[in-house]
Amino acid sequence: EADASAPPGRSLQSHLTQVLSLIVQERPAEAFTALEAVSKYVKQSSFQAETGPDLPQLIVENPRLAKLMQTYLSNMTTMITPPGPAQGPELSDFTVEARMLSWAGVGLGVQTQVLTASLRRLALQTVGLKRLRFWGKILGTEADYYIAEGQFPGEAPWDTSTSYPDLAEPRGVGINMCSYWVCNTPFDTWVPLPDV
Repeated sequence: EADASAPPGRSLQSHLTQVLSLIVQERPAEAFTALEAVSKYVKQSSFQAETGPDLPQLIVENPRLAKLMQTYLSNMTTMITPPGPAQGPELSDFTVEARMLSWAGVGLGVQTQVLTASLRRLALQTVGLKRLRFWGKILGTEADYYIAEGQFPGEAPWDTSTSYPDLAEPRGVGINMCSYWVCNTPFDTWVPLPDV
């Protein structure tokens, strides 16, 4: 007895009839093993997808969300723009370092690629930088802080009036051997920290 609720040509009886007919015609060496594969083939060959609605969907745009998305896209464009003819400073491969850290159970997950692009942007925008690497992430109560560490061959190319020149060691010596930058998210501008 045919299943009255099934659409035409999609009843269990018609499916089994087609499957057994193909097995009898083809006579595979292992008919029992081929049964599932033949059944799947019959299902796929007789399947007809229903058409979707062709009416356009009304999308209400949130202006705040649109502005955030535009900022995100412009930042991503800046970060992924390949460097020009000048190769820039030596930049450690943070993706390799992140992979090693993840083996130890520590890592930044999906932020790794964005942070790599952000470090590349910092390296290309900082004049005279010799070497740059990701130093770490500090989890704060109000915000998190990403820290980059770099070295210059000589003096800092930015305004050092915020540091304490009479108390600070000279750049490239002692505690000021390296320079540091900080930001709250990889999309933010990296801010140089003053010498100590």
